[in-house]
Amino acid sequence: MKKTLFLLLFTASLSLYAQDIDHYKQIVKELSSSKYQGRGYAYDGANEAGKYLLWEFATAGADELWRQEFTIDINTFPGKMEMSVDGKKLTAGVDFSMREYSPGVRGTYNLYYVDTANYNAEKMFEDLAKPEYKDCFVVCDFWFSYKHHKDFQKIWGKEGCTNAGMIQTWEPLLKFYKAYGEKIMGKPVIWATSDFPKDAKSITVNIENKFLKDYELFNVIAKVEGKRHDSCYVFTAHYDHLGNLGKKVYYAGANDNASGTAAIVTFAKYYAQNRPEYDMYFIAFSGEDANLRGSEYYVEHNPVVPLTQIKYLFNIDMIGDNNPVQYCEVSDEGMSGFALFEQINNEKHYFKSLNRGELAGNSDHYPFAQRHVPCIFFENEEGDAFKYYHTVFDTYENAIFDSYEPIFKIIRDFVEKHASPQVEGHYIYKHAFEYDLDGNHFDVHETGTMDFYPDGTALDSAQQVYEVTLSDGNKITYVFNYVSPSRWKLEGEDFFFSGIKENFRMEVMEGGDKEPALAQKIMDVIGGSIDYKYKFHLDALTADKLQWSFIYRDGHSDTWEFYRAPLR
Repeated sequence: MKKTLFLLLFTASLSLYAQDIDHYKQIVKELSSSKYQGRGYAYDGANEAGKYLLWEFATAGADELWRQEFTIDINTFPGKMEMSVDGKKLTAGVDFSMREYSPGVRGTYNLYYVDTANYNAEKMFEDLAKPEYKDCFVVCDFWFSYKHHKDFQKIWGKEGCTNAGMIQTWEPLLKFYKAYGEKIMGKPVIWATSDFPKDAKSITVNIENKFLKDYELFNVIAKVEGKRHDSCYVFTAHYDHLGNLGKKVYYAGANDNASGTAAIVTFAKYYAQNRPEYDMYFIAFSGEDANLRGSEYYVEHNPVVPLTQIKYLFNIDMIGDNNPVQYCEVSDEGMSGFALFEQINNEKHYFKSLNRGELAGNSDHYPFAQRHVPCIFFENEEGDAFKYYHTVFDTYENAIFDSYEPIFKIIRDFVEKHASPQVEGHYIYKHAFEYDLDGNHFDVHETGTMDFYPDGTALDSAQQVYEVTLSDGNKITYVFNYVSPSRWKLEGEDFFFSGIKENFRMEVMEGGDKEPALAQKIMDVIGGSIDYKYKFHLDALTADKLQWSFIYRDGHSDTWEFYRAPLR
């Protein structure tokens, strides 16, 4: 009987998980369908997708829903999108696309090819001043023109050259963007594949643009109530995409980012059925492909919950792929949480590894990271579907769903552990020291906290005030903040403690405009000292006062005193 009951429960759990996978795929398929025209702006596809997501979150069991409205200015291409070379018709989205800030253009134009092998800017402009090249289109490799952008600014700008526009050639697959579409700039710039003819005489184009002023968009926000309301976790993904390139072509965006949007809907459903410890917020941002406009509006104007109450934020973008190494970016304040992610992954092997890259303004986590919110960004890069990024081939048929399950599980496990971290010891410390460097004298006062967790991680957060007497007698005050994730372990009565140098973060809060080179040198010195590994004799982390004698690798020593504080 027990065996039968176990089998029934096991089968039911498998059925539930399979049902979630099916639901996830269904959302990706719906969002990437022609109904939403690439979830762009010209045919209101983004807003129609937002309405669909409001329904999905309500069906998932969300306790509250919001539409957070904002406006953008954006250039679009909803009409004619035709191009031929010496009479041969090209296909929009495959053979050519547009720079997002380009005006429309119509007519037949001669071509001028830049001689990249024997490049001479002066000769190029002399050629372009000739009558036969007036109102021509200049053809050049994209990366070459980027390398010589000071010259080519005259070619794609409104002033400085009489050409009508420019064609930049790329290796296929050809991409399309929206990030700089908030205004129309200069002359039309067409992107074409690298097999664009090398000796064509002319092009004929009929390309229509439409500039939308104060176009209304909205973020979709859902809340699942937890047992506690003093803090929260936030799940984000952008649901907008690139929209149309003419009437007949749309960018489906199955991976970017129907995949991430569908994931946060399934998280909402999961937590609605498994009531969490803390409130959970799910934000589907619009305007991300127009340069993070939705998330910037949210953090600047109207967060539904104070940013300081966010325990951790998870931004999920482009997980419709199959790379076993999961790419991520982490804010400075999120580094202690990243150590927990690594621990979970080492135990459960959800991914071969987590590849942490430099924090960049490439998705909706960035406005939060800039405002000191603990956050992580997941994007499955360099898998088999990644080549379709920002192309017309990012379709449901080309989507891969391998990453969804491990992403879901690693975040679920993180929340479970992070929500109740069971801090082993929380200590506060004050420390003062002085030293000389390059003829300057430094008096340093430091205050900070040190948290030790049962998983073997620790987090040192501190503020350092430097009173600097310069070699010429003048004085400067610097204030620095730093976060230093570390690791620890007890073996018997021996306590091992080591810094994680690559995860150390330090920034100047005050005084950085005075002798900035010196401020940077201080940060370099402090950062260099983080590469430590020491052994101490300690009964346990239950001591009310810890006194450690540090011997640094450069030979100098320090004594620090840590005093136990109430657990937070």
